[in-house]
Amino acid sequence: MNLDIPESLAGEAPRRSRGRPRKTADERDDGNRRRELVSGAAKLFRAQGFAGTSTRDIATAVGM
Repeated sequence: MNLDIPESLAGEAPRRSRGRPRKTADERDDGNRRRELVSGAAKLFRAQGFAGTSTRDIATAVGM
């Protein structure tokens, strides 16, 4: 069995993965409200308790 790489493929660039390209650090934070939501939820949980806080309360607190 011959495992040599054909000459036509030897000079090619490495294959890129399929699918979406990875986001940069700036792009990951762009439009991502997770930190804001978690912070707002934590404040409401401390003030009203977990059982007394609704998702609507959290959304209102962060301006959604």
